[in-house]
Amino acid sequence: MGRFSDPKLVAQYLAATDEEKIKEREVESKDVEKQLADSQEGLLKRLDDLLKRKIISEAEFDRANKMEREKVAKLEARQTELKGWLEKERDRSALAE
Repeated sequence: MGRFSDPKLVAQYLAATDEEKIKEREVESKDVEKQLADSQEGLLKRLDDLLKRKIISEAEFDRANKMEREKVAKLEARQTELKGWLEKERDRSALAE
């Protein structure tokens, strides 16, 4: 408890915690970017190939395509949320210094 009675130590602790959160969110943001790139590129090519070879029907293709578009929409929303959060936290950290 004594370490929280010193304002300097509290400030250092909060700065370290903020930096850790920022790094975690940056990693998540990069992961979401990679998922978006992989998702948009790969699945539609595979589905198109399966459709051309008549392994799946057009209805199955449409259903999978719809699910993929929903997944992409969720990933894009999360990416926007992460970028906004990171920008806000970086601005807040810069003001604290």
